[in-house]
Amino acid sequence: PPIQLIDDQLINSPTTCSGQTGAITGIRFQGQAPYYITWTNLISGNIIGHSPDIYNLGVGLYQISLTDGNGCHMPDSTIEIKDVGNVLIDTVTNTGSFCNSNNAEINVVAVSGLGSRIQYFIKHNNDTLIQWHNGIFPGLGPGVYYAWASDSSGCTCVYDQPIVITSPDGPVINEPIVLPATPGQADGSIILSATSLVCDTLFYTIEGITQINDGYFDNLTTGDYLCVVTDEFGCSTSVLVTVPPFDIQMLQAIAGEDATCLGHSARIPVFVSNFNGVKSFETKLIYNENIMDCIGFTNVHDSLVGSIIPFSIPVAGRVAISWTGVHSLSLPDNSVLLELVFGSRDTGNSFVNWDVAPGVNHFLDHNGLEIPVNYDMGSVVVNNPPVAHLSDTLLCEKDDFSFQPTVTGGTGTLDFVWQLPSGDNISQQELIVNNASAENNGTYIFKVTDEQNCADTATLHLTVVPSPIIGFFGDTIHFEDQYQLEAPQGYAHYQWSSGDTLFYLNVSVEGLYSIIVKTTKGCSSADSVMMLKTNFLFEIPNAFTPNGDGINDLFRPVATTELINEFNLKVFNKWGQMVYNSAGINEGWDGSFKGLSSPADLYFWKIIYQTLSGRTEELYGNVMLIR
Repeated sequence: PPIQLIDDQLINSPTTCSGQTGAITGIRFQGQAPYYITWTNLISGNIIGHSPDIYNLGVGLYQISLTDGNGCHMPDSTIEIKDVGNVLIDTVTNTGSFCNSNNAEINVVAVSGLGSRIQYFIKHNNDTLIQWHNGIFPGLGPGVYYAWASDSSGCTCVYDQPIVITSPDGPVINEPIVLPATPGQADGSIILSATSLVCDTLFYTIEGITQINDGYFDNLTTGDYLCVVTDEFGCSTSVLVTVPPFDIQMLQAIAGEDATCLGHSARIPVFVSNFNGVKSFETKLIYNENIMDCIGFTNVHDSLVGSIIPFSIPVAGRVAISWTGVHSLSLPDNSVLLELVFGSRDTGNSFVNWDVAPGVNHFLDHNGLEIPVNYDMGSVVVNNPPVAHLSDTLLCEKDDFSFQPTVTGGTGTLDFVWQLPSGDNISQQELIVNNASAENNGTYIFKVTDEQNCADTATLHLTVVPSPIIGFFGDTIHFEDQYQLEAPQGYAHYQWSSGDTLFYLNVSVEGLYSIIVKTTKGCSSADSVMMLKTNFLFEIPNAFTPNGDGINDLFRPVATTELINEFNLKVFNKWGQMVYNSAGINEGWDGSFKGLSSPADLYFWKIIYQTLSGRTEELYGNVMLIR
């Protein structure tokens, strides 16, 4: 059951004037023991006891708080202790505080048999205010106050209830009514209404314009507005209200994007969406003139051909475009009006933006009214093109060659193509030549292309230098007393294994002889031959003069024929081509080949013969044809 305070035996004994002799006794409780009691002096705020009966009380208001053993709490009760004097508080009145300011007032009126010598007191929190003779306390803020009065004899009377000063809220703004505005026009409205508990006159303010008891504001553009409502006492309430645009399909004017490389042009499409009922337009685009300049236009929409006028101002980095139709025009979404062509000046990223300064761009309908437009910017990226670096190359015959050109610049993945002298193409960056020969001579064209189709070509002239032809016949040469080994004349350097550096070497000692021959381009060949002494069955001249004078006109070995069973003579030029072949031991070469006289030069001969014993021998040598 709830706890109850039983006061049928309550005695609140008064105190003497200015004394502390009052008491509160006789209070009983109904509930579940034990009881937890707290007595509080409401005027001082101090706790003064925890037992049912309290003594030594002065004039004042005393509040009892009670909780039983079940945790049930009794509503607080207040008991007044008076004194035995004759001071009485007649009335207490107060005004409210406005806007939470210190502008309220409490007026306490008391009477006493001692006349007007009365001292008035009010207390708020820890602050006590005192007035003599009159109980008017101005300049008070909101809160709870206690009042009492004392006469000159010290007798006191306490007002038996707290005085509450409230501060009414400012005006309450109802949900605003908002009418949207057409983008670019001032045709929106805000309608405000508010209520106040303290006055009938309200002041409505938007954008510095104040109206009395009238919250209708028109001729507003889209945007946010701070709305303020103020009452007669200066208390105000504000709310932020947004005037939205009409939900309309705005024309979209869009500049596209492109990327190119230095030295090439770029194309920027100018396209539109929600292009409906347009009679004319005039607009300007701006770009970075240090990176590119507008050099023309192309791909004009069929509906605009002949009437659209682009005008470029390269120095200012601007392009103006205007059009006026005979009738209003509507186009499908993402229609391209035209493409602007830009020439590149330098690498970098240039914006292509609409000049949105006031009064620059106009899209008009058939009534000449502005059509609202959203503008989207574009851009052009100018990159460095790829550059290939090549140099001419010399190769020695039979060398292997691998070359990868150096490429700088370019964008993204690069493609490579070699065009060979034969006209064939290979798609790779590296050029490989194995076992070089005269067939590899010629011009090689290298082309590199990047992802933006920017390309560069470079040329390599490849020359294959023939290696020297030494042309020793066979691996072994037989000689009698001395033999002159010769390499072809006209090369830059000769190096014999003996240390000699002439093109020939006189051999008188058997052994293996080798030579390295180099050209002026550094190409070399090497050969070796085994020189063996032998007793010749032949006497072979080392020169002849086939001039028809009957003297030494034939080259013919003189042999001991009775010792030879079979015989063959072959003669070769320095290129290894056989110019004479005979099996007749008594025949000779007249210095001709296919009916034509052979030139004066060193020729090489080879003799294969068989002795009577059946042994086959080979002889090698050279002979000088003199003209």
